[in-house]
Amino acid sequence: MLDQSYVPEKMITREHKVEQLARYFLDFLDNPGSTYHPVLITGKQGVGKTHMTFRFFRDLKEAFVREHRKDLVMAYVNCHFRNRSLMQILRTVATSLRANVPTRGISADEVFNSIARILEKKDMYMLLVLDDFQYALHYDPQIASFIARIYEQTDELKKKRIQSIIIMDDASKLDMYTKDERVRSWKDRHIYMNPYKKEELRLILEDRREKAFYPDAVPDEVIDRISELLGIDTHPGYPISGSARSAIETLRLAGERAENRGDMFVTLEDVNYAWGELTKHGDIALISEALEGLTDHELLFLYSLASVLMAGNDPARIGLVEEEYRSLCELLGVEPRKHTQIYEYAKRLAEIGIIWRTTNNKGMRGRSSLLTIEYPLEPFRNRVAEILRRRGYEI
Repeated sequence: MLDQSYVPEKMITREHKVEQLARYFLDFLDNPGSTYHPVLITGKQGVGKTHMTFRFFRDLKEAFVREHRKDLVMAYVNCHFRNRSLMQILRTVATSLRANVPTRGISADEVFNSIARILEKKDMYMLLVLDDFQYALHYDPQIASFIARIYEQTDELKKKRIQSIIIMDDASKLDMYTKDERVRSWKDRHIYMNPYKKEELRLILEDRREKAFYPDAVPDEVIDRISELLGIDTHPGYPISGSARSAIETLRLAGERAENRGDMFVTLEDVNYAWGELTKHGDIALISEALEGLTDHELLFLYSLASVLMAGNDPARIGLVEEEYRSLCELLGVEPRKHTQIYEYAKRLAEIGIIWRTTNNKGMRGRSSLLTIEYPLEPFRNRVAEILRRRGYEI
């Protein structure tokens, strides 16, 4: 209930935003395939943009199946750590359909048409969600025009089976990166998620306290203290002010400290400790979502890399990391991946921004990849270990 991936049944203090989003999709629900109008959702990190979208999709899918007896699927694409190019985005969309869509050696238009034809053949509809879209926009502004005009690429398709939600931090970046009026028109269907005030955070934390802790384990003064620290109206100067994500993470860290201490009650001292950890290592909270999306062996590779770096080998030769990875797999009783796959892990993790990778042949025979992590190592490795433990690894 304190994990970032948890989607609450009710968006506390945000239900009116969910209703606004639902109004924008009335045409789609009443007459599926007749129109295509992307919806724009903006706001800073941690204000509920993604959670609201997932919660809305759950309701929309139920209504869609009930009204039309047809399936509605979501293609969720995070453009922050991966999927910044148009072809990467389309590959992720194709993967969400679990269909064999060719993506190499053909144009983006052809890939989209293949996806659209699969939807027609299966008589399905799709909600395309592009999260952290500002990164894709910065990478290639033409991506926005493609998304805005996907149904202008072809006359073959009978219905507009894809509807889009674009999530980004600031709507003004649309004007900054593109002059395409079709893209700028996204602001006509725009929901701004304002930062949370102290009282709003208090209500959210009380709800999470009820779901995640034993009765009386978290006193009201703890909830009040966290809300005070992070409310946009009480501490507007902090970079993470107004973030429910940071407030919940503070509560989680405080609870973990009390548990590690063997105490049944969370104290203000625990909050102060958690606040210090969060502000010192806040970047870890930002990449937690990306870490959750990695495979088991990618996480084992990252854990091994962090261990090698913490031992003083920074940057680390990939061969040394591979040795550590194989030792870890042996310790855990799992079959390690092959040598070539290790290099693929390093390449992919660098592409999505979790590690830094370069090549150096100075003083070495042949070329060697050097790897490092630009996040605080101990909390980074602890976060990776936490995810692995939830997946059943005794690490």
